[in-house]
Parts: sequence; structure tokens; C-alpha cells
Amino acid sequence: MAEQSLKPIIDKLENLFSKFNEKFYGGELQKPIITVSPDTTKGAYGWCTSWKAWSNKEPKAISEMKPEEVEAMKNEGFYEINLCAEHLARPFEHVAETLLMLYKVLTIDNFYKRAVMPERKVYMNKQRRRIIYEINTRLEAVQGEMESLLDDIQAVIDEETEYRDNIPENMQSGERYEMADSACDSLQSAYDTLESAKDNLDDVTSSLEEATDC
Repeated sequence: MAEQSLKPIIDKLENLFSKFNEKFYGGELQKPIITVSPDTTKGAYGWCTSWKAWSNKEPKAISEMKPEEVEAMKNEGFYEINLCAEHLARPFEHVAETLLMLYKVLTIDNFYKRAVMPERKVYMNKQRRRIIYEINTRLEAVQGEMESLLDDIQAVIDEETEYRDNIPENMQSGERYEMADSACDSLQSAYDTLESAKDNLDDVTSSLEEATDC
């Protein structure tokens, strides 16, 4: 039976991290130790450490270390990113997405923070994407109805404006004209408010679509 090794997988993950590092940080970030181990966190795709868990120095018990040695240890060694073995068989883009998310956690405020990455925090799952799709579908229906209402209001504005403008000039200082003119202003205000609401819905749908890319 051929001997199995994780080295080719880890090599690919390290290469992928290096590409992220080069693209987003110009290669300035320290390369972490990337490991693959079983999931012990009930659903996590991966995790990372907020301390430099790996060292190339000889192991030494903390109880035997001087305070300055303990402090120095925080700035020496290497951080760790672990990908859970059970989930490496997912499509490549999903594994890359997990690594990128952990990479983002490692670079927050230029220091590393510990993070357990369950499915709901690694990337948006299909259920939430479906819910957002349904919301956007309903919003599109609302936008369509708002567009129809805008057309109806505009038609009333046009009729009321025509009625006002056809009032004889010698009556345009009277109550009849003033009421028609006031009605035109109110109708235009209603149109503008509804149009603004429709435009705001465009922003809502755009934001929801962007959320599905996270």
C-alpha cells in the first residue's frame, strides 16, 4: 500500500496563502504554519491562533522561563492556520474561501486573532443565499408595483396640470386655480417621495446582492 502524505496538500495551501499575501499585502506578512487536522469544534472548516504557537527554538517550560523570555516569546515563532481534514474534499473555491477568511482574520489590525470558523462564519451558505434571493425577488415585485404607481401618479399630475393651465387667465387669481395649483404641488411631492423610496430599494437590493458575495 502506497504511503499517504499531506505534504502535497499543505504545499498547495501554503502556495495559495502566499498568493493572497502577495496580492493584498505585497508579501509583507509573515508566513504562518499551515496544518491539516481533524475537526474538533463541531462544524468548523478551520481555525487560526492569536499567538505564535510554533517555534523553531528548543521547547522550554514557561515555569522555567524568565518574564522577559515569556514576553519575547510572544513576538517569536509562527502563527498557525489549520484547515479541518474532513472538509478538504469540498470544491476548491470553497476551501480557498475558508483559507482567505482565516487569512483576513489573521490580518485584522495587523495582528492575529484566534477564530473558530463554523460554516455560518466562513461563507454564506446556500440557505441564506436562497433567503436573500427570495427577498430580492419580492423587492423586485414591490419595485414593479411602485413603478406602476409612479406612472399612475404622473398621469394624474398631467391631467391636473392640464386642468389648472386651462383655467381662464382672468380666473387664475381665484380659489379654483389656487386649489388646482396646490393639488399639482401635492401630487408632485407624492411622486418625488415615492420615486425616492424606489431608488432606496435599488440600494437595498444591491446591498443584499453584495452580501451573497461575502
